[in-house]
Amino acid sequence: MTLSQPKSDEQKQPAGDEGTAPDGDADVATAAGVGASKLESPPCPVCSAAETSPCFTRCDRYGTHEPFDVVRCDGCGLMRVSPRPRPEAIGPYYADTYSWKADEPAESLPGRLIHGAEHWYRFHLLRYQARKMRRYTHARPGAEILDVGCGSGDRLLVYRDMGYSPYGVEISTAADYARDHLGLCVRRGTLSEARYEDDQFDVITLYNVLEHLHDPASELAEIRRILKPGGAVAIEVPNTDCLQFRWFGQRWSALDVPRDLYYWNPRLLSQMLEKSGYEVEKVDQWSSWLHPPMIVLTLAPSLDPRLVWAAAAEGKGSGLGKRLAWAALTLTTPPFAALESLLGRGSSMVFYGRKPPR
Repeated sequence: MTLSQPKSDEQKQPAGDEGTAPDGDADVATAAGVGASKLESPPCPVCSAAETSPCFTRCDRYGTHEPFDVVRCDGCGLMRVSPRPRPEAIGPYYADTYSWKADEPAESLPGRLIHGAEHWYRFHLLRYQARKMRRYTHARPGAEILDVGCGSGDRLLVYRDMGYSPYGVEISTAADYARDHLGLCVRRGTLSEARYEDDQFDVITLYNVLEHLHDPASELAEIRRILKPGGAVAIEVPNTDCLQFRWFGQRWSALDVPRDLYYWNPRLLSQMLEKSGYEVEKVDQWSSWLHPPMIVLTLAPSLDPRLVWAAAAEGKGSGLGKRLAWAALTLTTPPFAALESLLGRGSSMVFYGRKPPR
């Protein structure tokens, strides 16, 4: 199988698999299930340029299967979905099964065993990420930590076990689950709707959240407002400079349209953070073998856990076979994760920055 390679930031995208949308219709973004009045094409959040060049068209893989165009900014090279659903129209693309739930009931013994294994996996992944956060942000016991886009709250449980005071904000119904079932301090809505106080938090984390936001500049400004002077941020996003994107191109599983609206690389996100008033202290491209293996999703998209959860929620079986196959393939990924990390081309990257002290 021959795989095309995406262009660098300075090059023009070649025609073909990575260059234009199918059927030569790259100049017209298509989103068949969304009315034109519910679409928007805002300028680039990094350089404010409005001009773009087409990259490719990719379909929503969860439910709607609508096609969306991915374009590249002619000014700075940032890739983004355009046109895209407006903020008031994006909600239906996030199903209740989008976030994993720690105590989701399973009727059969095999189902309970599989769910227990998934729980173990997620706990150790989140603990690994939290330990890295502690190392690079120097968060002390008792620190108030806000997780933006906290989902069903399992990361907050890890923060609490580590001696921190965790808070969360989540736009989906998963916030109700975290608050009502897990007893966590979670507010439902956007970060600005949560109305936290000025200089409230010691650390704010966003894991795989920034790429989902319609207005990252406003979000970063709000984070800066509620972060204490000298407070730290930890921001994880998919990395378009990774080996997987260079090898698989538009088939790379991290291109989750239309939920992921922007596709960042180290240079562009560093510019965005500095433009927003942060000091970037470290960019970590080391991929843990515990990290959700994007390469498995890329090679075997039918095994996607979210698709299995959705099928189970609809009464279409527990998906035991697919869950076992997913686990087996995941166990084969550590050598590749180590290779891309050693080459500084991990599939995810975490930015550690700080709000300047007064």
